[in-house]
Amino acid sequence: MLMNMDNNLAKQEKVKITLLGHLFRLISKNWNELRLFSFHTRTLFEIFFVLVYTIEQGILIYWGATNKLNLTRVSCFALLVLFTFALHKIIMESRMKILEHEIIELKNENDFIHIKSEQMATDYNEIIGAYEEVVKDKIKK
Repeated sequence: MLMNMDNNLAKQEKVKITLLGHLFRLISKNWNELRLFSFHTRTLFEIFFVLVYTIEQGILIYWGATNKLNLTRVSCFALLVLFTFALHKIIMESRMKILEHEIIELKNENDFIHIKSEQMATDYNEIIGAYEEVVKDKIKK
């Protein structure tokens, strides 16, 4: 009976891991799509966040004008602005990581091309040297 309980717990843990795995895959897929979208549409994202910040400020001004401003609302407003700022920062940092990765790839490709071009120049000089020797030998004959 005790062994049967252990098997049931193991099966439940597998189900939890599987469900959690599906959740993480879904979050990861959506995050990657958001990263790529923000990478390709930086201006659109910046305009979106400017609009969000403007709306947040408008809400604060409205609360102040209608005397509905209290400590709780100001605290919630501050948290909302900080959350928006943090989200904006995370998305833009993610975009920068993509750019840094592309820069590293381009640098590596540039280094490879530079090495190959030096090898080609060396090979060319060797061929020219060999050609000049052949020409000198033919002239002597």
